Amino acid sequence: MKKSKFFLSLTLLAMLGLSACAGGKEDSKKPSGSEASEPQTSESETSPEDSTGSQEHVHNMVFDSFVWTLTPGAYTAKAKYVCSANDGHEELHDAIMTKVEHVAPQCEDDGYDTWKASYEEHEETKNEALEATGHSWGTPEWNWTGLDCSTATATFTCANNNEHTHVETATVENGGIECFEDVAPTCVMDGHKSYRATVTFNNQEYKDEKVVNVPSSGHEDIEPIGICQVCGEYDGTELPDPDMEVPFNNMFAGTYYYRFLHDNHYGYKLVFDGDLQESWFHFYGIINENIESLALDAASFHTLEETDDDYVYLVITNSTKVNSGSFFIDFECAHIDGPDYYGFCDYCGQYTGMTIEEADFNTEIEMPARDDEEYYYVRVEINNDDHYTLYQNQDYTGHDEILQEFYLFNDDGDPTEITSDNFNGLHTGAPTSIKDYFRLNSLESDGYLYLVLCVNAQYGIDEGDFTITVSTEHLAEEHGMCTFGDGEYLGTTVTVEKFNTDQQFQWNGGKPVFYRFEELYCKRGSDYQYVQYQVAFASTGALQYCSFFYMKGGVWKSFELAESWVQLPEHPDEDNPYIYMVFLYPDAHAHSTSTIRLNYQL
Repeated sequence: MKKSKFFLSLTLLAMLGLSACAGGKEDSKKPSGSEASEPQTSESETSPEDSTGSQEHVHNMVFDSFVWTLTPGAYTAKAKYVCSANDGHEELHDAIMTKVEHVAPQCEDDGYDTWKASYEEHEETKNEALEATGHSWGTPEWNWTGLDCSTATATFTCANNNEHTHVETATVENGGIECFEDVAPTCVMDGHKSYRATVTFNNQEYKDEKVVNVPSSGHEDIEPIGICQVCGEYDGTELPDPDMEVPFNNMFAGTYYYRFLHDNHYGYKLVFDGDLQESWFHFYGIINENIESLALDAASFHTLEETDDDYVYLVITNSTKVNSGSFFIDFECAHIDGPDYYGFCDYCGQYTGMTIEEADFNTEIEMPARDDEEYYYVRVEINNDDHYTLYQNQDYTGHDEILQEFYLFNDDGDPTEITSDNFNGLHTGAPTSIKDYFRLNSLESDGYLYLVLCVNAQYGIDEGDFTITVSTEHLAEEHGMCTFGDGEYLGTTVTVEKFNTDQQFQWNGGKPVFYRFEELYCKRGSDYQYVQYQVAFASTGALQYCSFFYMKGGVWKSFELAESWVQLPEHPDEDNPYIYMVFLYPDAHAHSTSTIRLNYQL
């Protein structure tokens, strides 16, 4: 009996236990999410008394809590369910995570993120701590105070928050400021002082430098020529080119300083206009370390003595209040080195000889006196006219001749000596009238014929003893034709209509008189009928000074023409059908006027 009661008690307890974990499905509390991260399998138990009628039993899972896990920069959570009858039975489900608040960390204050875990109707929040960032200090901003830079502050600003600043101060007193460079000013150049400030912050040293400009004092004493007596520098105006016009407009009276480099080869002259006065201008030079006045004025060019520093100093003392004008220093080469072989200055290249321009042609020009072996340099302006005659008149009594050479220069400055092909040479028809003529043809030139003449005389030549005349007139050769070979006749041509009439001429001593008469002839068939001629002069004995010519085959031939009737030995060239007469009286003085007449008959 007792045994039956014991087994009955066990069976009731077992049934009570089975009813707590099993029960019907409608009585169980299971999460709607069927996917548990760690599912617990329900156990089926069979009553020992009723082995034939087994029943399946299910856990009764209820929400217990959220299980949180901190991952870098975020939280994750799982919803935990446990069995109501046995908390050893669990299920975990992923919660939905939401960041509901963010408080950023500051330099000195921590921040946080608030996370919310949600699963079904259950929610829970948790804060994730964010550590304070700390300050991020950059390079400091420096500020110097005091005229002597006695204080400097270095202001550090946090890159995270520009309202967070830190100031370090350097002073001369605390040794944070030093003057490491001191350059004194001069009269014309500023000086400076350089300071360096040093501060230490966060175990790091920072430095800054400050340069303070010290202005120049200016030239205080520049008398008397514009050179500072303190530093020795020039305080006036440099004239880079003396030949440059300088405007001078000053409203107030005062002293003004200029200077320019001078060359000993040049002469200088003052040129000014407007209200300026020559008495205002004074020129100086430093000679043997002394300031000397220089003789430079507006009248003429002056070569100046060599100075110690190669400068000419101009001081303008303006005594009026209002004036205007301009000035410049004109200059020309003094040719102190002398000419080269052709007459050009060895220094500046300018021609230093005499120039005979076209306006001076046909005019006798007196040459200056020259000593023995001393040169004349003469150039003659030329153009495309081939007819040039050069007359050199000289009294040769007791003297030798003038030695002479002739040159042309092309545009490149290369000389070409005039040879016998272009230059006729020396005429010696009379001792006091030497004539040279030349033709240019197509020779290239710079527009001048250059003469290099040398006195080769025992005593030199006095002024006026030697003259040159340049002429473009034709020069006649011995028959009266132009010596340049252009076929032009320079005498008088007498036509047949003027035969048997008197032709008047002058007895000029040493100067020929040229006539030509048309040649007459009659032609019958192939025969030539010669015409007879007779010459008659008004002056007795004039015939002896005459010569008669004709041209045959391009060759000059002479024949006798008398006061009796004569005929030509042959017919002249058809392109030159003339009888030429040359009358030359040898005496130096002129004779009276006379006439000549040519008669003819068949």
